[in-house]
Amino acid sequence: MKKYDIPEELCGLMKDALAAEDARDSAVKGYFKYQLRNAVTLGRMARDKRDEFWEGAFSLYPELSGKNLTFEPDNKIVFIRED
Repeated sequence: MKKYDIPEELCGLMKDALAAEDARDSAVKGYFKYQLRNAVTLGRMARDKRDEFWEGAFSLYPELSGKNLTFEPDNKIVFIRED
């Protein structure tokens, strides 16, 4: 399986997306109106950061476009899943 190295700047985007998703999940459990608004905002932020990450990965490695991919944040690599 071929592994594609991802630069630290792009890894930071994915870490931001994962942090926003965790915060969103926490905010969804709240009962107050502002918590629900925050959940929506955090969900949008997570989606935008994730999209920016994958756009950057595809610009580095165009051959990955349209493939079933997995990102390993600890190893800072992307690889094609063989499902």
